[in-house]
Formats: sequence, C-alpha cells, structure tokens
Amino acid sequence: MTSNIEPYLSYDEKAFSKDVIARWGDINDYLIDDENLLHLQMAHLGRTIAESFEKSDGKVGEEIFQFLESVLARKDAISEIENAIAISFLDYSELEALGIVNQAPSTILQIAKEQKERWNNAT
Repeated sequence: MTSNIEPYLSYDEKAFSKDVIARWGDINDYLIDDENLLHLQMAHLGRTIAESFEKSDGKVGEEIFQFLESVLARKDAISEIENAIAISFLDYSELEALGIVNQAPSTILQIAKEQKERWNNAT
C-alpha cells in the first residue's frame, strides 16, 4: 500500500503551505493563489485572523493562532517560519488595535514584541 503523504526532511514552506491551504483555503482564496510563498501566506493568515475577530466570534482566529503555535513547537520546522511570523504576520500594534493581545499565544506574542523592539531600535 502506498501513501499519498509526501515525506519531508523538515517542516518547510511547502509543508506549511499544504497545511494552511487544507485548513483555511476554503475561506481565503489568497492562500491557494500564493501556494508555497511563505511570507505572503503568513500575511494572508494575519488578515484572516483580523477578519475573524472583527466580523465573527474569533474561532477561526483562535484556530490559526493554535496552529502557528504548534508549528513553532515543531523541532523540524524551518526557522524561516518564525521569521515570516516576525515580518509578515500581524505586528504587535495590530494585535493591540484588534484587542487580541490576550488571545495570542505567548510564543507569537513574544515574536511580535521582539520585532517591535528591533523596529524601534532601528529607527
């Protein structure tokens, strides 16, 4: 019996892309349009979270937060995923403006805070 699952040496942008499309491609077509483009897909996930908390009960946003937290916990996840969260996802001021700082997992909140500090120190 053969498997349809592709073997990955690490959890890379292709594996990440496949997962986000499977989970949220039906509610955000841009995830499909930008398949395997990690930073663009990360930005689309950020907008999906924002819309989830602005327009509904935030359930989708919470699911995305949990997914990203689980990805960051993976030992085989490439470091570029964390980098994409820092650069292309929601930044700390956006989390504050949306009023969802308390809903964000601590790992993502820490990345957003560190990126804000880097930005403030660079300007």
